[in-house]
Amino acid sequence: MVFFCPQALGDFICDAHVTLVHCNAGVSRAPALAAAHLLRTGAARTAGEALEQVRLARPAARPNRGFVEQLEEYAEKLSREKSAGK
Repeated sequence: MVFFCPQALGDFICDAHVTLVHCNAGVSRAPALAAAHLLRTGAARTAGEALEQVRLARPAARPNRGFVEQLEEYAEKLSREKSAGK
């Protein structure tokens, strides 16, 4: 889920300045995508930090374990790329 469109999501959010990201209940999927955007833009360095920021805006945010694992993998991937100078 996190890897499928990070560039497109980032471009859309950056162009819009304020964006509502919502799924059925706004508890798992949408918060995970918002957290992925925070990771991609460097506004958060870890999945935990990104989710903390999302929860400040949406206290009910509770991404499922699979999404959290994907966020952790994505954060590690971004960290490796940054270390490699990509």
